[in-house]
Amino acid sequence: ITDGKSCAILCATSGGGKTTLTAAMIRRKWKTLGDDKLLLKKSNSGRMQLRALVHTFNLYPGTRKWFPEIGDIGALPHYSVWTDKRRVRITEIWPGKAVYEDSPTHLVHILQNGPSGGLTLSPLKDHEVLSILLRQTVIPTHRETAGQIFQTIAKTASGLRGIEAQIGQDAYRDPECLVPLELALS
Repeated sequence: ITDGKSCAILCATSGGGKTTLTAAMIRRKWKTLGDDKLLLKKSNSGRMQLRALVHTFNLYPGTRKWFPEIGDIGALPHYSVWTDKRRVRITEIWPGKAVYEDSPTHLVHILQNGPSGGLTLSPLKDHEVLSILLRQTVIPTHRETAGQIFQTIAKTASGLRGIEAQIGQDAYRDPECLVPLELALS
């Protein structure tokens, strides 16, 4: 997600709330690069850049209870046979909220905090940021390519401020629940 000044990489396990948090931040004037598939590279200026590969979301139909603007996505085909998620184009729901690239400044590690509860934030240590980022990265078995990827991830992690966000499933009912996260990202 990005507001043009800060760009946060959202990390969580599969089904851990990345897309739901992104949708909630979009409603708060943020934009997104995409869902799940981003390319990280070093630009000619030496800055790390994230680039969008696709501008789609993979949303659970139940997400509609927090975001009625997504409409009846339950009628759309399943994203895969392993999940009830449906693939939707970001710009069809939120026009103008997709961007193609930005330089990451933060990593937000999302933990679900049960069915109730709001938002609790805590800082992450540098080694935790690296570990979380590595768990979200596809690394091939080719030794030379893997080495380049590790170097890129290590350089990126060293420049990120890490935040752990514990979010209750009902947190999104309160439109102001994300203010502390926005402040932490600014």
